[in-house]
Amino acid sequence: MSLDFITLAESLGMDLGDPPQVDEARCLNHRAHWRRCTLCQEACPARAITVTQADPLRGIRPRVTLDPALCARCGLCLHLCPSEVFTHPARAETLRWWVEGITEHATESLELACPLNAGTPTPAPVTHRFQLGQCLAALSLGTLLDMMRPRNTDLWLNDTQCAHCPLAPAHESITQVVQQVNHLLTTWGHPARVRVITQDSGDTSGAPHPVTEVTARSLAITRRELFQLFRQWATRAATTIAEEALATPPPDPSTIPPEQRLPYHVPFHRRHTTAALRRLGPPQSTVIDLEALPWAAVHVEGTCSACGLCARYCPTTALRFYTWQDETGTSRFGLVLHPAYCVDCGICALICPEQAITYGTRMYTEWLTSDEAALLHEGQLTPCADCGMLTAQRPVSLCYVCAEKRRREAKISARSRELPDNPPE
Repeated sequence: MSLDFITLAESLGMDLGDPPQVDEARCLNHRAHWRRCTLCQEACPARAITVTQADPLRGIRPRVTLDPALCARCGLCLHLCPSEVFTHPARAETLRWWVEGITEHATESLELACPLNAGTPTPAPVTHRFQLGQCLAALSLGTLLDMMRPRNTDLWLNDTQCAHCPLAPAHESITQVVQQVNHLLTTWGHPARVRVITQDSGDTSGAPHPVTEVTARSLAITRRELFQLFRQWATRAATTIAEEALATPPPDPSTIPPEQRLPYHVPFHRRHTTAALRRLGPPQSTVIDLEALPWAAVHVEGTCSACGLCARYCPTTALRFYTWQDETGTSRFGLVLHPAYCVDCGICALICPEQAITYGTRMYTEWLTSDEAALLHEGQLTPCADCGMLTAQRPVSLCYVCAEKRRREAKISARSRELPDNPPE
């Protein structure tokens, strides 16, 4: 169901101001149109985000738009997008309020709740409830890690109203972040103590009971008023869609300089997660399984041509390409990875013309917080046999452009041989 969250936000006293800002230049599709990422559009519980894919033949560039009339201000897109297309000026301050509020109650049994749970009993074995004043989907990986660092008791997420909430599609993202946090906590030698009521109901004790409410902000709405607002959303959203203006014309498809088309940026949520992991202390496990985590164990095969495209297109500079001359005057190259900056976007494997990049599922745990780079591949440079451009030395040393040219010529030659000598008229 599409929503109009502005009235609700004002009624809750959330003082969130404007919806998230959109920086299209950071979008993975803007960087590499064949990436065709739709993560934000698919995850947005209010369906306020629209991703328009590129169509080079029609001169249409990729676009990301957010409808402020439908945006629920749930905060999910702020940490879900791997390249941080969405930002909000109050984001850092809000996270600081939450972490400070949780730290003040570090010794108490506590649950986190959204406005729908205000004043309701809870089945969780807690005595206090911290009211976020926002959807639980706003809780990022780094935020929950910081919340758990000073605690020696479980932290519960009260999701009992999620199934009845129009933002219910966000519940999957909420539980995924909880799983990631617990996985990282155990890897660092801490108990997995972030719990979700609907998934850990077997561990709850007793009947629903009242709790002491604590919050960083005062809430001024009743549950009955909140559900009345939910019923109004569908009507208001339908009106918004019916009156929607014609689509904005696509931007000028003329050539954009590479330094403007490929900006590098390490997202705030990744920097926050890295800092939160460092605050947990040294990890207890040497190797970590990355299958459900937002990092990638990048591997480079010997077919690498030293073109450097993977490093050029990497949105965070996690991949870096270097060339130098050794003491003998021989030209060499090296490709390194800064794992802490990797956001698992997948662009490097897509851009590699030699298909030399693959992904593993395990990595040294200390790499997630280290500033040091890991060497992925190195070798000697030699002139391309066709054009003379420096490329990796291999049995047949061709740069990626000439190698592709030869492959195409071979295909054309093979097809021409299949044609009959005297085709029928």
